[in-house]
Amino acid sequence: MDRPIRSTESITQLLRPTRRAVPYQPPPELEALENWINESPTDGVAIAVVHGAGGTGKTRLCVELGVLFRDHGWTVGFVPRGKQGSIDERFARGVEDSTGDALLFVDYADARDTDDLVDLLRAAYRTGWVRRVRLVFTTPRPDWWERVQTRMDDRRLGSRQRA
Repeated sequence: MDRPIRSTESITQLLRPTRRAVPYQPPPELEALENWINESPTDGVAIAVVHGAGGTGKTRLCVELGVLFRDHGWTVGFVPRGKQGSIDERFARGVEDSTGDALLFVDYADARDTDDLVDLLRAAYRTGWVRRVRLVFTTPRPDWWERVQTRMDDRRLGSRQRA
């Protein structure tokens, strides 16, 4: 699962949250998010927003949460960036075509194109085969989600559950 450390890797490469080279001390938020996923309704889409200053461990929290749910059979992944920070269209289509539970992370969501995020949410809501889709957005800005909800309402997607 974890890759062995190579002598060619720099310290900054080892410190990347997705590398998992540094031992992890799980904060209470990890258990809270795990409970949120497990206790959410058995179908549909649920959204959580994790916010905090840069470097506080938002991405690593998502990585560790993803490992937990991947080990329980979920499809887990970080939403890749497309051109100029947009959501990769192939990824959005993959969400729609998925056949199992999905846990998706959008890291630094506030730096993404809001219309693209709304399109991702639309794709998640259209998934008829997925029993559960959980979206976790990370951002350093605690007020960011309100702008997305306004845009969702403007495009008549409708706002949904927020943890």
